[in-house]
Amino acid sequence: SNSINEMTSEIKEYNEKLKESQFRWKFAVEGSGDGIWDWNVKDSTVYFSPQWKKMLGFEEDEIKNSLEEWEKRVHPDDLENVFKDITAHMENKTNTYQNEHRVLCKNGSYKWILDRGIIVQRDEDGSALRFIGIHTDISENKRILQEIEKINLKFLSLFNNSLDGILLLDLQTGKFSDVNPKACDMYGYSVEEFLELRAENIDAIHDEAKVKATQQEIVSQGWAVFDTIHKRKDGSLLDARVHATFVEIDGKQYLYVTFRDISKEKQLSKQIENEKRRYQNHRNSTTYTINVFYRIS
Repeated sequence: SNSINEMTSEIKEYNEKLKESQFRWKFAVEGSGDGIWDWNVKDSTVYFSPQWKKMLGFEEDEIKNSLEEWEKRVHPDDLENVFKDITAHMENKTNTYQNEHRVLCKNGSYKWILDRGIIVQRDEDGSALRFIGIHTDISENKRILQEIEKINLKFLSLFNNSLDGILLLDLQTGKFSDVNPKACDMYGYSVEEFLELRAENIDAIHDEAKVKATQQEIVSQGWAVFDTIHKRKDGSLLDARVHATFVEIDGKQYLYVTFRDISKEKQLSKQIENEKRRYQNHRNSTTYTINVFYRIS
């Protein structure tokens, strides 16, 4: 009798601890805003926690405990991949189940969900009996990633189609870490060749100390605009107008530099100056001749 009472007491204590553990687990998960699902694979019944339903805009009594309630809300374009990942875990091909997909809300919109789960019970043949998991709303993360992708696409479009050469100079290594097609076209180097170069390799002056001083000045001031002479791969020279800006990306320091070939502009400017001097010389000569004529007269 005593042993039975002791066994009964131990079972009761174990059940209490189990309930307490389950309560803490559910509180921790749902307190973070995630929903819980518990799928009895054998009879296709599923427990959906109140937070799981609330996440999609439903009240407690508006979703039944059936697999169909979830399946019919998964976006048709995502359903195949979802079941593919579920099957992979059921067949022991993965340690856990994880999938990102869209789920239909009560208001007709779709939310992006990160769905994670694990099989906690199998039968003697290894077939899944109980599958539990967590629903996490990642819609805002997806929206931010989509915005970042749009910005990146805009930047890449500007970067790749710019009429100016663009280089990103890593101040730690002293090498170029990125280059656009226009810069390759201007200087005659391939992308791979450019990424092995330093600023002094394209500077016709070949004064490393001056190059370093200029870089330090840009870092200190934040930006700079200046004209200089650069050297192409074939040794020919070009007049370049440089716009340089100091930037920090992921804790690393760079100079974002744009180059414009102003050789024609310089050449035209010299021609204009020569014409001005010739005109002035002609004018002075004419004035002198007229003055001499009047003196003789």
